[in-house]
Amino acid sequence: MKPRQKLDGRRIDWLVALSSVTVFAVVATMASLEKALAAGVTFGAFATVVSLKWESRHDPRFWALLLFFGVIHTVVIVAINIPEVPFGAMSIPFAIIDALIIWWTLNWLERRFPRRHDR
Repeated sequence: MKPRQKLDGRRIDWLVALSSVTVFAVVATMASLEKALAAGVTFGAFATVVSLKWESRHDPRFWALLLFFGVIHTVVIVAINIPEVPFGAMSIPFAIIDALIIWWTLNWLERRFPRRHDR
């Protein structure tokens, strides 16, 4: 049996980009392009955080926190009527800030409440 290969950074980048484009395309068929852009960029931010915090994937708190943030983001994207403006230029800085907030929250949670086998 072949051992599992670790994905290198370039493959992960391509997976994040491809999955974000897929989310964009799916949402674009069901809603406006503005909502599709918001959903695709948000998904890219989440996928980037997951790829950077991959060592935490075995911690249920990691997935619970991502699910919590994901539900909030989904509700906001669905509920807010995003106007047809040049939204693209504004979405990237918000996604970066959003990813940094999620990253910080995960780091704070891991430092403040370490897992039992980490102590």
